[in-house]
Amino acid sequence: ETLSSTRDTLDFLMNFEELDYFSYYPCSLLVNTKMDSASYKEQYGIISRKNKVFMTRKHKAMLDERDEEDEIVIGTKTMPVAEWKEAFLLAYAATFLYNHRTIYFLLKYLNRTHGVRPLEFIEFLLKHKGSPELTLLSRIFAIIKTQARSVVNGNGVTSTLAECEGVQLTCHETALVLTLVYPDKFYDEIERVTERFLSVQGIQIAAA
Repeated sequence: ETLSSTRDTLDFLMNFEELDYFSYYPCSLLVNTKMDSASYKEQYGIISRKNKVFMTRKHKAMLDERDEEDEIVIGTKTMPVAEWKEAFLLAYAATFLYNHRTIYFLLKYLNRTHGVRPLEFIEFLLKHKGSPELTLLSRIFAIIKTQARSVVNGNGVTSTLAECEGVQLTCHETALVLTLVYPDKFYDEIERVTERFLSVQGIQIAAA
């Protein structure tokens, strides 16, 4: 796998009309398998980190040392750690925006009516995530980036926010919570980015 092949896969899945949902999971090394052997790791340049895999949607007060631990691949000869973090951000941004239906219908409209591939619009969003007027989107994408760093540092695959009231969630679920707590702000920012995207692409949409 490479950053490019990850991107191609996401692009295919979101542009394939027979599918409206996909699942993305980081690769894990299972004990007593060929992939976990020293020779296999050396051959493919596998870099991994052990992470606590807390049961998602579990309150942080219930976490303890008996929770499961996975050894997650964070880099290989064909995907350096820096690119793995980019792939993580892209995949879970797509999961949040497409799978959780936050902008699913916008993506489908742009695709079917104007030929815009969903990944093209998502990458445009990510490109403008630091814009000062997009504070909520910037926060959402920062959560996903922070989770990638957490995995790389071996600090776990779930996290929580004040808005989650102590419940541990995966990064795309945490992003969804923010959308539900601040829906008007979220869709106001999506509208701003959409208008900017349409202007750049030279696409005109008649007012309803």
